[in-house]
Amino acid sequence: MPCLSNFITKIFRFSLVTGLSFTTAIAQQPDLDVKTLSAEDQVIVKGLRFRAADAAPSDTRTATFIKGRLPVINSGPKATVLAKLSAEVRMLFRTPDKEWHVISCRKDFVINSKGASEIYLSFDETNSEIEKITGDKTSKVEDSITLVRYAGVKIFESEPSKASRLPAEWWLHAGPIKPQGAAATPATAAEPVKKTDTSTGELKALRLATERTLRAHVWKTYEQGVSALNAKYLTAIDKALKTSQSQGQLDEALALRNEKDTVAKTGRAASEPVPANAPALVALRSTYVSAFASLKSARSKASLPFMQDYNQKAEALIARLIKEGKLDEAKSARDAKDVPLIAED
Repeated sequence: MPCLSNFITKIFRFSLVTGLSFTTAIAQQPDLDVKTLSAEDQVIVKGLRFRAADAAPSDTRTATFIKGRLPVINSGPKATVLAKLSAEVRMLFRTPDKEWHVISCRKDFVINSKGASEIYLSFDETNSEIEKITGDKTSKVEDSITLVRYAGVKIFESEPSKASRLPAEWWLHAGPIKPQGAAATPATAAEPVKKTDTSTGELKALRLATERTLRAHVWKTYEQGVSALNAKYLTAIDKALKTSQSQGQLDEALALRNEKDTVAKTGRAASEPVPANAPALVALRSTYVSAFASLKSARSKASLPFMQDYNQKAEALIARLIKEGKLDEAKSARDAKDVPLIAED
């Protein structure tokens, strides 16, 4: 989008937004019976055979993601299976305090050929979360399970190792696992539950198409803008850090160093308020916050026509399903229509 690109070139004066939080959450989808699928879909599903994904942390120059391969054999009637398959991988990690933590990742995918192949998965939403939990970007996965769904129906689930040293039924949890006997966290203190995309059929295809368009025409430019802004911010921090060191300002130098480390690792500023004894960082972060907010505002403005088109098509789809008497499908589409197409930062 030219307007978004032009806007970004005007706002690099440094700023930063408070750090983003990533909430691990297992998608609570009902385990429907395969018989609820159409006869054609049942034939397709019967021809699919999966094995557990080998998902694990993969360290890059700038971030760490969960990446892996999902083996599949397609002996069904169609070489290409589109818009209905999703893989969920639940992984058990150990924290430096010897506590347990579960990360759950979900990815839609397609099959493009018959016979044996491997689906390559990349769960970008785990960027920075692994190190935050374990203290090590490349921490090993203690155990994992893989679930595959077709149009929302679970068609494959791998077995956990069930080793005696692992928490019982860990795969049913998300986030930190409390030791046995520990008091449960009150519901009022829990993180807000994020809506999960449980769309199927035509709505899922529409959502996927809109998401691809948004990523290509809006989010790519936005993410490039954030990267450039982060680079300028880190340069400004380095300059301020040298000044603080030369003037013997220990507290300010420590705050600047911590900010630099956090931004370099996560792409976001620390969530803690800037200490009052670090005025140089106060000024830098304030300016960066303003520029980052401007980037997000430009992203929202550029996304608007695509979202208006999506909403119109989704509403028309729901209305048609109601008229055709497909009430359950219409309700499912209505419930999933407003779930964000791309996870917001």
